[in-house]
Amino acid sequence: MLGNGPRGAALLLALALAGCEKAPPVASAPPVPTAPTLEAGSFALELNARQAEEAFIVPAWDRLNAAEQPLAVLAEIPLETFQMGVAQGERAADYGITLQDFREGGELASPARIRELLEGFVREGYAIRHTDWHQEAFEEPQPGVYRSLIGFRLHAERAGQQERVRLLGQVAVNWLPGETWRAGRIALRKLEVARRGGARAFEQRFSINGPASDGAGRTAIGALAVVDLDGDGLPEILVGDANTLYRNRGGWKFEPEPLLPEGQSAGVLLAGDFDGDAVTDVLAVAGGKLWFFHGETDGHFPGPGEVVPLPVPLVAATCLTAGDVDGDGDLDVFLGQWRQPMGDQMPAPFWDANDGHGNMLLVNDGHAHFADATTAAGLAAKAHRRTYSASFVDLDGDHALDLMVVSDFAGTDLFRNDGHGHFTDATARLDEPHTFGMSHALADFDGDGRLDLFVAGMGSTTARRLQRMGADPRDFPEHNRMREVMGYGNRMYLASEGGFRQPAFKDEVARTGWSWGCASFDFENDGDRDLYVANGHISGRTTRDYCTHFWTKDIYLAGQMPGRDFTKAVIKNLPGIDDMSWDGFQANRLLLNRDGKGFDELGYLLDVGFTADCRQVVAADFDRDGRCDLLISRIGGTNGMLHHPGARNAPPGLIGLRNVWEPARANHWIGVDLQGTNIFGARLTVETDDRTFIACHVSGDSPATQHPATLHLGLGLREKVRRLTVTWPGGRITAIENPAVDRYHGAR
Repeated sequence: MLGNGPRGAALLLALALAGCEKAPPVASAPPVPTAPTLEAGSFALELNARQAEEAFIVPAWDRLNAAEQPLAVLAEIPLETFQMGVAQGERAADYGITLQDFREGGELASPARIRELLEGFVREGYAIRHTDWHQEAFEEPQPGVYRSLIGFRLHAERAGQQERVRLLGQVAVNWLPGETWRAGRIALRKLEVARRGGARAFEQRFSINGPASDGAGRTAIGALAVVDLDGDGLPEILVGDANTLYRNRGGWKFEPEPLLPEGQSAGVLLAGDFDGDAVTDVLAVAGGKLWFFHGETDGHFPGPGEVVPLPVPLVAATCLTAGDVDGDGDLDVFLGQWRQPMGDQMPAPFWDANDGHGNMLLVNDGHAHFADATTAAGLAAKAHRRTYSASFVDLDGDHALDLMVVSDFAGTDLFRNDGHGHFTDATARLDEPHTFGMSHALADFDGDGRLDLFVAGMGSTTARRLQRMGADPRDFPEHNRMREVMGYGNRMYLASEGGFRQPAFKDEVARTGWSWGCASFDFENDGDRDLYVANGHISGRTTRDYCTHFWTKDIYLAGQMPGRDFTKAVIKNLPGIDDMSWDGFQANRLLLNRDGKGFDELGYLLDVGFTADCRQVVAADFDRDGRCDLLISRIGGTNGMLHHPGARNAPPGLIGLRNVWEPARANHWIGVDLQGTNIFGARLTVETDDRTFIACHVSGDSPATQHPATLHLGLGLREKVRRLTVTWPGGRITAIENPAVDRYHGAR
């Protein structure tokens, strides 16, 4: 088996060595410009790191991505001798997974031995499905002597055996002196080999293509909403750019029909009862305007639509979120906009951008007539964040809907509602709010009965590498300090007395890559809230990455020239920019909760580790079998799919995944279908003999995405529930005593 003995380590190291044969001279590597305002030598070590990377990692990774049989290709490459590591004993883990660790040391393997091992893997039916390589550290311990630490992720499977294999670890590379970057002694620093056999945990039920890409840029599907429009309990799928409603007929059968009249193409939409007639309506951003479409009882929106007057122009709307903020019983709306840094304006400072196109609070008169209340509500000071997601949610238990806003080039802002629609800034309640914020999820992640926050953002290996090597331009002390803070990645905030703290296990959820949409759900109904995160920014024709340029030039030049001038003068002249990636070729991650004490990443082993550049995620029970399924959107253009040279011209689309996991012991669950007008911000509480479970329904938690108004909670082995309570915004309560488990209940 791949994970037994030193063979897994040998395979990994062979992959690492694949790019060092006949490495190109340093002088031939494409230059990595640095900001002209910085003193000479600030990034000299990083320039060497990047040259080594482009001579070593990039060629190897590109060849692996292009090869139909990567193992066979590797078996033909002459390799240097390396230290294989020392295998530890295997141990059993959850989900039928076997783990084996390797520690530093062990024998030196010859090139012949490596070829023998690789040829053996090919004969045994193993195939590589995905690799991911990042230079985590680069140092010069003495003049002219260089060392690298390279982190890796490798996914493989064995044909006919239903076996998936994941390798995670690091290799240390000592570079030989000379005019070319050639690896000398290479040693395994650490390695974990995880194997899982058996039936699939998720099965793909459909793949829907959206509008075709022109091949020159990346296209998305626009708005994605999952809503039960006709009251049969089965949620429909609304796709904005295709202007299509996929009617759920049960059994994973979806029938397409037009969504909005007049050929509207919606980049963002939100479904809810905005005019108070107990029928679902739609607000949609289309053609640079916000439209209101009155709904009918059968789930259609015949139009004509009404244009909602807005205080500022719509340039790049990203989210719509609704809730009754002023206590008058109708749904008010917050609309968020993003601003493009490349081609428009790089923000200054890059960690506290407040120069966007304008967010707005729109107060409803009860008849879907909206008035701007942004300034009157106390939100003007941060109304120009470059926002990706926002939700109204009661964070302090006073039954008034507070506002959570997640923004690029800033992070998370919290605003406390006084119950009458006036907000005060409460961001100080967060332990370190800064990140490149993309999306968020709200759930009780540690099982203490309080609502916690997860915020998805960009985790940058390059930012951490620069911090470790001390590449700190002296004229920019605050930029240097905030570089690692902003590049940290996702943030988990657990509710505590007086605020939200980051837990000891924060690193376990932080570094999923360049993260976009996310969703919280209970994958196996064991009572713990899990997370699924969509990853991958731009996967180009080569794995050569833009990230160094961003961290050594862009953040320092921010604000010195308009974005259009910056793009024309700097980015367009960067050699190879059209083929370059930016945190591409990343796998989506499934983070499984360890009883509130941490998370294990098992996406590939449980069949959801997709490597397309993905954006949106919805977790919903599409077939009402009590198991939460997944809906994922991928962008078109460059989408990072292995062994598909034509993937650059692939269209955007949706992937529907049915949860078919059968746990060793039958876990129970309970769910609630929220009904009525005032559903956003409603909180579900489920009391059992030994624990209280909570869940909350919000909108706007991922860019251009809406989850259904059905709350689902896993109960583990608990067979009885004493009480189920829905607390609606404003404090009204609906309670059900001794509700049956393993079924959905209605609440209004």
